[in-house]
Amino acid sequence: MTHTGLSAGTSFGVEEVARLKEKYPQIPCIHRINDNDLRKESSEMDQLLERSNRVADHTVFVSAWLRDHHAARWFDASKAHSVIVPGADARFFHPIDFFRNSTDTANCGVAPVLERIVPSPSTTTCGRLDECGVGLEFGLEQYEAYSPASKSFVRLASSVSTTSRNDGDEISAPGASSMLYTLNSCAPSTPCTSSVAASLERSLIVKSGTDPFLRLVTHHWSDNWNKGFDIYQQIDELIALQTEKKFELWVIGRWPKEIRWKSARTFPPASGAQLAMLLRQCHGYVSASRYEPGAMHVAEGLQCGLPLLYHRDSGGTVEQGLRYGMEIQENLETTLTTFAEKLPDLRQKLLADPPSGSKMAMEYQQLLQRLIVTIRPTGRIVSLS
Repeated sequence: MTHTGLSAGTSFGVEEVARLKEKYPQIPCIHRINDNDLRKESSEMDQLLERSNRVADHTVFVSAWLRDHHAARWFDASKAHSVIVPGADARFFHPIDFFRNSTDTANCGVAPVLERIVPSPSTTTCGRLDECGVGLEFGLEQYEAYSPASKSFVRLASSVSTTSRNDGDEISAPGASSMLYTLNSCAPSTPCTSSVAASLERSLIVKSGTDPFLRLVTHHWSDNWNKGFDIYQQIDELIALQTEKKFELWVIGRWPKEIRWKSARTFPPASGAQLAMLLRQCHGYVSASRYEPGAMHVAEGLQCGLPLLYHRDSGGTVEQGLRYGMEIQENLETTLTTFAEKLPDLRQKLLADPPSGSKMAMEYQQLLQRLIVTIRPTGRIVSLS
């Protein structure tokens, strides 16, 4: 049993579940709780959750913070419960990025370049992928690329061939199966010895002297200020004052209509493969969303391999941040610089034990199996102790 907010988003509720339990007491009821009144400044959600929880055999909270929040108000923590952290769809949200995982060991501005193979190679300056609106996904029948010019995603065909050329993997060109492309590496804005389709202006963390370059990203569907837009706006203003490009902020989704971004690069709402492609072009994820029960936007960023920069009042997000990230400090410039310096170590910790939708699903499966075999026809849980 879960809920769809305060609106009538489902055709059954706690009353229907209660009647079902009366007729079939052996059927276990798991109540998954992933909300509270605090984050949206509402006054009815906690009451709805308390009333619904009366028919539950087991309660699942999406974070320990959320459990403690409700335990301080209405939940009896001695009742059977678990904490299962949310995970995103692993088909899309994963850290594997063909471009980013180039074989080059240098980290001084080397970027992968998608080059068209032609009989008589010509010298052409590389064009940026994010300007051309060209993307690439391997192993898929199609892929979607974001085009800044049209501010939309364009669906194009893509396939993988079995041959190889030079130091790259040869693939069929988007929309023209007879034209072959290969993935090589070269420094941005330098000549490449073939007719170039596009280059990708990212990959490894680019360093200028001793100062690390950092590209942060955040994404939200809601335009509520509590999603952290006060902090994102401060970061945006800090970046706008840079004399040299050290930091960059990407904002995906929606934001309050009052905001006029000064330096941030913005994208329309995205999901699935589209969103994951954008996330993997960045170095770190920032979330200043307040009182989050167990944020999916954070899970999606982490699963794409992005260490987390988080706000101390982020609720359940803090639990993820303590493992894979760093807290936002009062001095934002110092915070960003320190975060950039810590990124390699944080990323290694994240990749060693990342959150996962597959892990989440397995935890629910194990819980369901345990409840099915331990609930008697009376509907009471058999003590396992």
